[in-house]
Formats: sequence, structure tokens, C-alpha cells
Amino acid sequence: MALTFSCSILDDGAGWVLQKTTGSQRSMGRLYRLTEERLLYLGALHYAHEAPIWFGEDPSRNQMALLTRLDDGRLRLEFPAPLAESAFDILELAP
Repeated sequence: MALTFSCSILDDGAGWVLQKTTGSQRSMGRLYRLTEERLLYLGALHYAHEAPIWFGEDPSRNQMALLTRLDDGRLRLEFPAPLAESAFDILELAP
């Protein structure tokens, strides 16, 4: 099932930060370059009524994913082993 949410990627001076900014389940984390086309995402889940937290602040909320650039300019964020609710999550980011 495809749902649409807003997100942002910005440089906060310490590096690139990806933040999912809408929906009841949100996330925020840093992106680290692995190759020219792939980045590692280390982030943390938070809920709409909570302030964002960083990876490591609450291990039960940690998220790890691989961000890949697709040929059409979209980005795909793959979570191979989310801590809750599913066995594999995919978020696709489109401009």
C-alpha cells in the first residue's frame, strides 16, 4: 500500500539530515556516504506528539536503512530489519 508523506533532507552544518515530517510515525537521522549512489541512514522513530530524537538516544527507537538513488531521480530508503511492525520497510522519496 502506498501512502504519501512529507520529508526533508538538509545540511545542518554537521552533515546531511533526513526527516520525515508528517504522519503519526516520524523519523529523523543522519546520512553517511557509502558509495556514490548509496548512503547509510542512522535515525530514530518518534511519534507526531513527541520531539525528534537522534539514533542512540533510545535504542528501542533506532532505525538503520540504506538510501539508494533510482534512475528516475527518486530515492529509495530500505529498512532491512525494522524493530517493530514488519520484517522489511521501504520508503520512496520523490521530489
